[in-house]
Amino acid sequence: MNFACIRSMRSIIIVKQLLPGLFASLGSVANAQTLTGEFTFREPPEQVVLWSTTGADHDRIDSTPVRGSGHFDFAEREYPAGFYQLSINDSDRVDIILDPRERVVELQFHGKPLQEHVSVIASLENQRMWKYKLVSRNAQAELQVNREKRGGAAATDIHALMRLDSADQMIRARQEQDLERLIDEDTTSYFGHVVRGDRRLMAAIPNGFQAIKEAFDWTDGRMLRSSIRSKAIMAVLQSVPMDWENGLARAADSLLFWSREREECWSHTRDVLVELFAVYGPDHVAQYLVDTYVVGAGALVPANARLRSVAADLIRVTVGARAPEILLPTSTGDTVHVTDMLGRNTFTCLFFYSSTCDHCHAQLPGLRVLYDELHERGFELVGIALDADTAEFNAMIAEEHIMWPSYTEAIGWGSKAAKAYAVKSTPSFFLLSREGSIVAKPQDHEELRSFLEKALE
Repeated sequence: MNFACIRSMRSIIIVKQLLPGLFASLGSVANAQTLTGEFTFREPPEQVVLWSTTGADHDRIDSTPVRGSGHFDFAEREYPAGFYQLSINDSDRVDIILDPRERVVELQFHGKPLQEHVSVIASLENQRMWKYKLVSRNAQAELQVNREKRGGAAATDIHALMRLDSADQMIRARQEQDLERLIDEDTTSYFGHVVRGDRRLMAAIPNGFQAIKEAFDWTDGRMLRSSIRSKAIMAVLQSVPMDWENGLARAADSLLFWSREREECWSHTRDVLVELFAVYGPDHVAQYLVDTYVVGAGALVPANARLRSVAADLIRVTVGARAPEILLPTSTGDTVHVTDMLGRNTFTCLFFYSSTCDHCHAQLPGLRVLYDELHERGFELVGIALDADTAEFNAMIAEEHIMWPSYTEAIGWGSKAAKAYAVKSTPSFFLLSREGSIVAKPQDHEELRSFLEKALE
């Protein structure tokens, strides 16, 4: 099993039973929690910071001073059930579980790093988690010993290798049995809930898209404060066959559709998807998500400041946005304002390309036919080449018999025009209206034709 709270650990576990009644029933009103603890080592920190966990992200939500005695107490409040972190000096952090059904969480720290010197004084949830950390650490140590023995064994010593394989199986089985016992201590515990969810997901992943969909509860708010939800999202995306046309965009649609009944789950799914594709691509999927679910009709909730920051460039050039003004150099040393071209045409398409891009060359035959048919009806095509020099630029124009106006800044991907339109790949198309709005961003000449034929009727 692999989830965020499981890491290596060298801890002293002090197990004390909580007073009766610390756990309320699932149907009762949740109680505020007391989060308290003590630093027993010399020169304790001045303050402790509490971080919430959402997927792989951690946000600072509270802090409290440490008294001279080493004790600290956070103000009583109700925390949504999930994984959290305590930290000193920001970088030294320790995992904890908070659940409103559990009234008191008390910890003791004996040294640094905190993750390796923690004792759980009060909190059955955290005792379970740290017991499993210890079980996992011991199992990994035993497996490492066997790996070293295997490395020293002769390849022909079949019996020795079989004994080591059998020993590995016994270690893993014992680890699973210990985990099962911890889950059975309280079948309603948050720790158990996350472990069971992780097991269902891991069992479903080899069986593909549909199995993953059915194995995970996409509206389970309790899973938001663990790494399992982000893992499930990645599993769906990785299950998409490479030959599915627009498969990643359709998978993103599905993930958001499955999550729609709970706003916080839907919002988290959108955040993960937009940030993932904005950073790693493909760029057209990131732009599709922004156009549809951040600023478009598919947005169930407004984007928060962080999401808008991540997607700022994409929002700036989304369909409906004002087209960024750009200056394009001419062969005579002058410059042309793109907005000056717009008033002369019903639609103007900016075609970002590279003279050495095979995919761009593949668009040219269709664009030539389209331009020939629709230019007189109010359509203009403007080529913007992200070339490093003018030699390749001029050669392509001559060889491909390009008849529409074309420009290059001759600085490759340093192009100010490309940056203004957040171009990350070629070819890229932006269709602008006479009034200067972005009205479409077709993927190719066929989508461009489909739009124009309807719009110019």
